[in-house]
Amino acid sequence: MAVFVATLLTSRYGLGKPITVDLVLLAGGIALAVSVLLGLLVIRANQSVNAQLAHYQRLYASVVEDQTELICRWKPDGTIVFANSALLGYFGKTPEELIGVNLLPFLPEEERNYLIQSISNLTPENPTFNNLHTTRLPDSTEGWTEWENRGIFNPQGDLVEIQSVGRDITEQKRAQEEMARLTRAIENSPVAVIITDTKSQIQYVNPAFTQLTNYTPDEVIGRDTSILKSGFMFNQFYKELYATISKGEVFKGRILNRRKGTPIKTEHSEIAFSP
Repeated sequence: MAVFVATLLTSRYGLGKPITVDLVLLAGGIALAVSVLLGLLVIRANQSVNAQLAHYQRLYASVVEDQTELICRWKPDGTIVFANSALLGYFGKTPEELIGVNLLPFLPEEERNYLIQSISNLTPENPTFNNLHTTRLPDSTEGWTEWENRGIFNPQGDLVEIQSVGRDITEQKRAQEEMARLTRAIENSPVAVIITDTKSQIQYVNPAFTQLTNYTPDEVIGRDTSILKSGFMFNQFYKELYATISKGEVFKGRILNRRKGTPIKTEHSEIAFSP
């Protein structure tokens, strides 16, 4: 504004017109008014930006709080700065118990080392990583959560925060472990086990099946179960077998199958058999 006043007075002087006290006061008043107006515009602009920022913050918070996923934000050193209601409820914590707490010391060593290494690898070009976390739930049972993590960078490219979105996969992990136990039991069973689809295509056989029939898994998987027919069983037997299992019931009976390399009994070939 000082430049404006000086320019105005210099121009008048250059035109040969007198510079009076009134003119100086007028020029100063205009400059002051313009300064006040610009100041008010800046304040109004700042208020508008702050109002929009507050609006977006409220909108973000409402969206995050309505999610069923577990959501938190934390500093690169592991300090938690935000946790949504779903996460607090899952771990049985209050905001006061989590906000400001460093999560790294509570992780198993292997998970902690993986997390630290993953954080060090984050860049604006590669801002994400995933991890699996095991935890002790409020009911003292073990739980599993799967996390998708995204680094948040400032304009200079510095990592300032990490936002993590997690989901509980405890039931999935328990089902996988149960399936693994069942698989080990079948694999080690002395009884031959064969699993087929609804079209009688063989999907699985255990080692006991191979010992009994001399067929390896590669030789029978994908083949029809008729490969095991010996020719000694009547067609009515197979009709009753399939009719029973198709209803979800258990079929009990004795069946004479053939071993690999033995001939099949037909109406044209008689094979002696001794049980």
